[in-house]
Amino acid sequence: MRLKYIKILLLISLGLLVFLEAVFFSFNYLSSSNKKDDLNIKPMPSKHRILCLGESTTEGGYPKVLQEKLDLIHPGKYFVYDFGKTAVTSSYFKRNIESIIKAVKPHTVISMLGINDNFMLSQAISHKESWYHNSLTYRVLLLIQDYKKNSFELQALRLINANKRDYGFFILKTLYQFNKTLLPESYLFLADYYDQDKQDFKESLAILNAALEIYPKDQDIRFNRLWSLNEFPESKELLAKELQYFTQVESYFDDLADFYLNAVQDKKMALQFYEKSYTLKLLPPRKKVLYSNLLIAEGSPGLDQELLRGPKNIENNMISQTIERTRLTPSLVDNLSYVFERVGSASLNSIVMSYPLRSIIPTKEMLGANHLYLSNEEVFKKAISDLGYHVVFSDSFAGDFGHLTSKGQEILVDHLVKTFFKNASFKLKE
Repeated sequence: MRLKYIKILLLISLGLLVFLEAVFFSFNYLSSSNKKDDLNIKPMPSKHRILCLGESTTEGGYPKVLQEKLDLIHPGKYFVYDFGKTAVTSSYFKRNIESIIKAVKPHTVISMLGINDNFMLSQAISHKESWYHNSLTYRVLLLIQDYKKNSFELQALRLINANKRDYGFFILKTLYQFNKTLLPESYLFLADYYDQDKQDFKESLAILNAALEIYPKDQDIRFNRLWSLNEFPESKELLAKELQYFTQVESYFDDLADFYLNAVQDKKMALQFYEKSYTLKLLPPRKKVLYSNLLIAEGSPGLDQELLRGPKNIENNMISQTIERTRLTPSLVDNLSYVFERVGSASLNSIVMSYPLRSIIPTKEMLGANHLYLSNEEVFKKAISDLGYHVVFSDSFAGDFGHLTSKGQEILVDHLVKTFFKNASFKLKE
């Protein structure tokens, strides 16, 4: 009987919410239907202004390095405005491009846009054009649906992919503390966060132990537990047993090498497993570089440079073009076309960059010849070959590339400056 009254009360509350929101929406629509985002742009100095558009791969990254580099070669001439926005999609720039251009009054626009559209950050962080997606009623119903479908967890994983680790961690930690069964990758992220960000090895180990009770055959969870076990002397016997197990699993030889090199600091064992993985042709390209450097450090010849470059360039180019064409969904094409039409109509220098390791060709085909293009594909392939993946990228959120390290930002800026700001045969419009 009590349950019946609760249901009636909930229905009445939901009906009242719908009514109030309808009144609010009508008022809001009549008073501010064309309202834009609050951009909070400060007055611009009277220099050649360079506007950098992008997401988290731009914000707080290469624009700062570009300013420093330009100050060295052309003191006082350029002002670089960082308009990178973490966790926004291309629809944000479609809504605001006119306001941005009006406020900044740039001479040159440098853009690297669109990667977040692939992560479907719909409910947590993207703007919806339809009013009902923004309504409180819709969100309440969505919360109920999400709870039933466990999509809170999926949303957390999307946030993590968008470099919003702290938000993703908070959601997953809450679900974990309420004894919610999570996906294997969620347990792995939680354990890694406690290990790397909080240095809480005990909690990290507890999470992985709990995960193994649910997924006893998951090899990734079992292997990642090695790093936590290594922190506790009382786990020495279990650690030895687990290491013995993984010496029989060929696909983990390169990971075992990493473990011996970084956790145990045993270069001899690390070289042994790198060699085994390399012989079996299972060693990833970026680890071939690490293996080669380790050989040289130990007084042995390194690997042949041609072997470090991976598949032939033509195969790599085809793969990167396929990835990039797949990324260009109809909504993304529509948004980017609108943004660059507005940039073009303002008669600005427009430099369109590809993401690291991605082909510029599909974007160039889409936008046409009215822009300048910079491919970051080959320069980053060479950087990975010469330096190693983790010297250039801090993560791999996009699958084939990630957020740039300080070295990666330096590589991108050097390539940009050499092409457009140091080239005597090329001159930007003032």
